[in-house]
Amino acid sequence: MNLHAIWHKSHSEYSYHIDAETIHLLLRTAKDDIKKVTLLYGDPFHWIRDKNNKRFQWDMKISLMELKYRDELFDYFFAEVKVPSKRIRYGFLVEDINGNKIIYHSKGFSEVSKVEEFTNLNAFFNYPYLHQEDLNNTPSWVKDTIWYQIFPDRFCNIGNQSDYNWNNTDVKNNEIYGGNLKGITKKLPYIKSVGF
Repeated sequence: MNLHAIWHKSHSEYSYHIDAETIHLLLRTAKDDIKKVTLLYGDPFHWIRDKNNKRFQWDMKISLMELKYRDELFDYFFAEVKVPSKRIRYGFLVEDINGNKIIYHSKGFSEVSKVEEFTNLNAFFNYPYLHQEDLNNTPSWVKDTIWYQIFPDRFCNIGNQSDYNWNNTDVKNNEIYGGNLKGITKKLPYIKSVGF
């Protein structure tokens, strides 16, 4: 199991809520290294009595994550979780193609053989509260919008001399090509043809 490739960060592109009670979680692993990822999660304040009715234990839920994305180096496992209490702690039970298992959490890795690691909430990733203010409420009109950025210096040069060859494909950030508003004005038919 390639532990160096396993990655997750809470409150990032790997962990975000999409509405008031739903969170998306991603776990990155090495490509073709991991057979299965199980999400261990729950409300950190919801405890229930054990089977013998002798002590309280965390009401941990489990959910199999889906291999959702893949690139040249990594696999990405995905889960969508409903969080009615708006609070969640979570970790990952990771199993490689050889059957080896580990628990991955915010403090690193733990052995599966240690039962207490399944209820060590201090080590689990934490999403303390799903605040409505943290949601990205994108206006509906944005879905049909074509965004086009024009950098005048690089767009079109009319009437100015430039020290750089506009057809050079080896462009550096500090080069000034001399594009100007006259160049943009001349190219308005082109800009209109791409959706404006």
